Amino acid sequence: MKLGGTLVVVLAMVLSIGCGKEITDSSVPLKVGLEEEFEIVLSADQSTGYHWELLQLLDESMLRYLGKEYSAHGRSLAKPGPDGCEIWRFKTVGVGETQIIFGYLVPDGVEFSDMDSVNVYEVQITR
Repeated sequence: MKLGGTLVVVLAMVLSIGCGKEITDSSVPLKVGLEEEFEIVLSADQSTGYHWELLQLLDESMLRYLGKEYSAHGRSLAKPGPDGCEIWRFKTVGVGETQIIFGYLVPDGVEFSDMDSVNVYEVQITR
């Protein structure tokens, strides 16, 4: 019987992994070296119509946008539906401090609400 309980715990852990990447914490500054690539991983569910977008242009003297992808692998036992993420990739090109500001935007035709998210990431680029 103990094996059955262990199996349930392991299965729950695997199912709750979601997209397989750790969501990037916006409360912790990102410290990146010059000419390095890095990712920001944002929790997302494309089936809802919501999506992440940059709310302001990047400081191109410090950052380059390389692309983004959506991953919908896995399901969470804590909440129904897909447990996915958007993975945004950047490269540093200059030294200094800048911000990357994302908004989790509503689908067309839906009114903005207090439930919509804005994430601000502080990026510190060093040599």
